[in-house]
Amino acid sequence: MKKKVFCIITADKSLKHIYDRNHELFNIIKKNFHKFYIVRVNRIMLFQKNLIKKEKFIKIKIPNNFKIINIYDEIDLFNFCKDKDVVAINEIGKDPRFFKIYYLLKKYSIKQILITNFGHFGRSTGLSLKFKNWYKPSHLFHKGSYYIFRILTILNIFPKIEILFESDKKIIKAIKNGISAKLENLFSFIKIIYFKKTVLINSRSFYHYKKYRKRICNKSTIVYGDTPFFSRDRISVEYGVSRIKEKNYYKNLNFFLKNLSNLLNYKVVICTKPGYSYKNKFSRNFKISTKRTVEEIPSCGLFVFSASSTVLEAVVFGKKIINIKSNYLGNFINNHGNQYSKKLGISSINIDENFRLKKKDIKFNTIKYKKFIREKLITDKNNDPNKKIIDIVKKNFKF
Repeated sequence: MKKKVFCIITADKSLKHIYDRNHELFNIIKKNFHKFYIVRVNRIMLFQKNLIKKEKFIKIKIPNNFKIINIYDEIDLFNFCKDKDVVAINEIGKDPRFFKIYYLLKKYSIKQILITNFGHFGRSTGLSLKFKNWYKPSHLFHKGSYYIFRILTILNIFPKIEILFESDKKIIKAIKNGISAKLENLFSFIKIIYFKKTVLINSRSFYHYKKYRKRICNKSTIVYGDTPFFSRDRISVEYGVSRIKEKNYYKNLNFFLKNLSNLLNYKVVICTKPGYSYKNKFSRNFKISTKRTVEEIPSCGLFVFSASSTVLEAVVFGKKIINIKSNYLGNFINNHGNQYSKKLGISSINIDENFRLKKKDIKFNTIKYKKFIREKLITDKNNDPNKKIIDIVKKNFKF
C-alpha cells in the first residue's frame, strides 16, 4: 500500500519567496503532518531553464519536518511518486511552459488542490478582442493557451482539481452555475468540470486582520505599497516598458508623495516588492521599510498604491486609500487599479499632472468597503481559512 503524502508543487526559483508567500499555511501544516514536501519543478518546464536559486537554509526558517525535493527530470518525479499516494497544492501556471508538468501529474495520479483565497481582481483567462493585443506573442501564449489547457483537462490528458478553496462568493457561484456544471447535471456520464469540489473560505486578508488587528491605530504616516514597474504580469502583455519611462515614473511618484506628505504633515513609508531592485528609486526623505507591507498597514493613516493587492489589507483594516495612475504605468497596471477605485469608491490620482489634491478629496466610503469585504474577503464567518483548508484536506483524502 502506497504511503499518503502531502506536498506543494511550485515553479518559483526562490525558496524564500515560496515560504514567505505560504508561511501562515505552512505553520499549520507543520503541526498536522509528520512530513511535508516542497516539490520544485523548475527544471522540467518547457521552453526555458529556470535555475533553482542556491539559498542558505539557515536564513530561511524551514520546519524540521519539511523536505525540499528538486525535480530535474521525469525520472526524479517518478522516483518521488512511485511508492506514494501524492496530494499536492498546485502553485504552477497554466500556460504551455507547464504542459509537460501537468501531463506528468496526470501520469503519476497526483491529486491536486488549488488555493485562491486572495480576494483581488484576477487576470482574465480569455483572449482580448482588442487588436492591439493580438500582435504581442505573449498575449497569445499566456491567454490563448488557456483554451488548449482547458480542452486537455476535458479530454482527461491533464488532471482536474479535486478541491478549490476560494474566498470570492461570486466566483464560487459562477463555477456552480457554469456551462460545465449544467452539462454534468444534465448528463451524469459527462465529467468535464475542472473543479470537482469548491469550498468557500475566508481570504488571506482576513487572516492578516486577525493577526495584526491589535496594532490598528492611525499614526501620521503614509504607507506606499509598490507595484514594480517591470512586474512580470505587465511585461507579459505590454510592449514599450522602458528604463526611461521607469525613471520618469519614479520621479513623478516621489514628487507626488512629497507633496502629499506636506499636505497631511505625514511621514512616508515605502513598502517594496521582494525580488526587485529599488536602488535610487525613492527619496532619501522616505523610510524604506524592512517589514512586510501587511505589517505596516494597520498603524498607518493613509495607504497609497497603484495596483498592489495589499490594498485588500488596507480595506479590512479600514484605512483611507488613494489609488495612483500614470501614463508611464501603461494600461495593464492603470486598469487594474481602476477596478479597485471604482469598487471601493476611493480617489484615483494621475501623478503626471500638477498636484491639486486637497484633504477633502481623500475619500472613505464605508458602505462600499463593507460590501467588498462581505463579497470577497470575509465570506466564511470567523473561520480561520488555513485551519479549514487543512481540516478538509485531511478529511477528504483520509490522512
